[in-house]
Amino acid sequence: ATSHLEAKMRLLVLVATAFGLVSGLQNALEPYEGGVWLHSMDHGMTPSSNLTALVGENSPKKEEKIGEDRPKKFLTPYKDVNNGKKCPTYVATCGKTKNCVSVDLVDKLPITKYRTIPHEKIIKVLQQRKDLRSKHLRIRSIQEWYFACGFYTFPLIVMNQLLVAKALDLIGDKKPFVYMPEDHHYHNCAQNKSQLDFWEKWFQPVSSEANWRNISEEDVWEFSQDSIVTMYYDTRTVHAYPYSERDSGDAKWIQHQRELAGLVNTEYLHVNSDLRKESLEYTSGAFGSEETKVMGVHMRGTDKFTSHKIVPETYIAETDLFMKNNPDGKIFLATDDPEYVTTMKNKYGNDKLLTRPVMRAAHNIFYNDSVDKDKKCREVLLDSLVLAQCDSMVKTWSGVSEFAVYFRDSEFGQSPKFDKVVDLQLEGPSQISVLAMTDDEESSKDEEKNNLTACEDMDFIRRNSTYLPPVLRYLKCDQGHESKQIDSQLSFLASDKCDRYSGSAFMNKGHDHIRPKITPHLVELGFGATMHSLVKPMMMAIKNGYCIHDPIGWNKYNCSSWSQLFQSVDTPMSGLDEDSVVEPIQTSYKDSSFCHLVFQGQSRWDWEYKGWKKCSLDYSVETNGVQVLPEPYQKKGLFFTVAHILSFLMRPKAALYKEVREFKEKIGWPKDQPVIALHVRHGDSCLETATQQARKCDSFDTHMESVEKIAKKYGIKHVYIATDSDTIWKGLKKYPQYTFLYDKKEERGGKRNNETVDILLEARRLNGCNEAYNVVKDLALLGEGDAFVGKFTSNIDRIAYVLQYRRAGTFTPYISMDSPWCFDFGVRSGRTNTGMDFYC
Repeated sequence: ATSHLEAKMRLLVLVATAFGLVSGLQNALEPYEGGVWLHSMDHGMTPSSNLTALVGENSPKKEEKIGEDRPKKFLTPYKDVNNGKKCPTYVATCGKTKNCVSVDLVDKLPITKYRTIPHEKIIKVLQQRKDLRSKHLRIRSIQEWYFACGFYTFPLIVMNQLLVAKALDLIGDKKPFVYMPEDHHYHNCAQNKSQLDFWEKWFQPVSSEANWRNISEEDVWEFSQDSIVTMYYDTRTVHAYPYSERDSGDAKWIQHQRELAGLVNTEYLHVNSDLRKESLEYTSGAFGSEETKVMGVHMRGTDKFTSHKIVPETYIAETDLFMKNNPDGKIFLATDDPEYVTTMKNKYGNDKLLTRPVMRAAHNIFYNDSVDKDKKCREVLLDSLVLAQCDSMVKTWSGVSEFAVYFRDSEFGQSPKFDKVVDLQLEGPSQISVLAMTDDEESSKDEEKNNLTACEDMDFIRRNSTYLPPVLRYLKCDQGHESKQIDSQLSFLASDKCDRYSGSAFMNKGHDHIRPKITPHLVELGFGATMHSLVKPMMMAIKNGYCIHDPIGWNKYNCSSWSQLFQSVDTPMSGLDEDSVVEPIQTSYKDSSFCHLVFQGQSRWDWEYKGWKKCSLDYSVETNGVQVLPEPYQKKGLFFTVAHILSFLMRPKAALYKEVREFKEKIGWPKDQPVIALHVRHGDSCLETATQQARKCDSFDTHMESVEKIAKKYGIKHVYIATDSDTIWKGLKKYPQYTFLYDKKEERGGKRNNETVDILLEARRLNGCNEAYNVVKDLALLGEGDAFVGKFTSNIDRIAYVLQYRRAGTFTPYISMDSPWCFDFGVRSGRTNTGMDFYC
């Protein structure tokens, strides 16, 4: 066991290193570390890879601008609550009274930015250290957030103030104390006759040697209000869940957060003894004998907005597995949503499912001040304390279940570690952060190493026509550095910044060349193939640093311009602006293949033209391997590269995007339940021969066989259908267990059943741009699904799955009924499950 002294030393090295204290301190404490804790800071805990450089001679003079816009829903107008009028014990902040020391660790970013404590402020505070160590640290809450934050925001704020103070060695012989008397959703100071403040009511004092009632203002220092906000967002403090993309949110990241929190909580954070006793009385009665295994499940519903809700079926996949391995086991459910309770009771019954009698509602009762505030607080704390005593736990991003992990150590340290904690919203290849590995898990460890997940081997989709992971989860494997980099590079090449760079100012710097440009020309075949015809020109542009203009060549689809369907390519990807786009590595014209000229003049009649064939083969991964891809993305593979190019190009224009949103509401697309996206291609597809398309014209019932495999595995009840057929609707009655979502007014069948769409478009018997508009709308809706059924011999289906993958940030479950995914426009390199070749 780690001694108390070792724990303090680890904390000091871990956090002090992150906050950039001099290397001498690290060297002095190195015997306690063995280098392990210093290296663990590489998990997004600091913007700088050179931790000691934050305050060293090579430190940047100007603070780097880090972060992104904070969501507006997190902001609340500042209110100087109470003013000492309502709460008799209220004392204003040091910043207002000037009667005590207010410490400034505020960064220079505006309130709408994620914060990072500047290194120059840290140095200034270290110069005050002697004076601060002679006073008491008074820990306060963020007054700006009283009417917007959750219950566990308050202890998290306390933890991080202690963390920073310990890291900077600002706590001396005079001990810290917490002072939170203000009125908010969880505390009614006016009705508090005993004059207990919020913290005292629910938590033990952080030190028994300090009481705010008998400490004078002259003997106190505080972090300023905006400093507390800054340290809340700083990536080097404890985060209960990812606040932004600066937090990687993977298994190593969350484990690091818990280790960091544990070193503070063991010493300072303990609930009041009556709460701990009440939780123990409940578990000793409800859990049964010590041999009975209990899985804790926290299902967050109602107001959850910091991340997407997880539907019950995802939890049930874990609880089913638990009950299979533990037939005599029980499930303890903590939730704020009564519908979740009903779902789980219907599944497991009252004998197996345990719940506490707490307040639940379809809306958020915690922000409802008409509800008893003390009752709200007691219930959420008891839920966390009971979850902390379970053998294992399934959770999402939420303070309630994350503090259950903290309480396991701080309140029940004598208990064994959790068997496992399943974090359903972890990003990266592993969703299970195993705090203590069982014998069975240990025995399968080597086997798991040999089975790369979809996130680690993204081109697995080129070899597999079916992907059905164990549970319906969102592994955010796509949100790494390379994903942001390619989005940023595409945005640069399409921006006028690229043109400016290639203009006279660039030449005046002594360069003898300018950055070339490419305006890709559409090869108008089927609409999906037409979109795919742009991918290889875009690959060439990224690889060789070409500026990109809106594609041209609408003829068959007779749209006036690219922007009639899509956003102009010079619109940066979401989350980027002109200042944040990144120039590709290649900055000079080194391509001597003349493919840029070929791709600008390509058309549907070029299939026999040798120059076009050569360029198509030059950028064929199937022919030449991944070295034809832009260098930074060769390890990611073909699917990753194509997915980013297509999602960049095919961003619907604002009016179409709005129409998709409104249409989803109109047809009853569920907001908190998964949907299978199904594409049924009949119509003119059934007129084309198998040798042309290598695709069978399968019945609707055949498609539904694949739908049912996914639906049964993940408990999905909603199916969105995109189709050109006017004959499948009668067949829906055979499947009353599903809710089918579709556009009842879209034009289908008719003349499409007798002649190919190509012929109808060429003869102008169909409105080409209107036809294209409807296809883009269908693709956008298919991309909104949570699983996919279709045929990857279809260009439309391959694009639909790409868009679904990009929206979800991961590989969603899919069944392709005829082939794995592929891309190789102009080259017949696709291969169906039955061995037939096709153009992909």
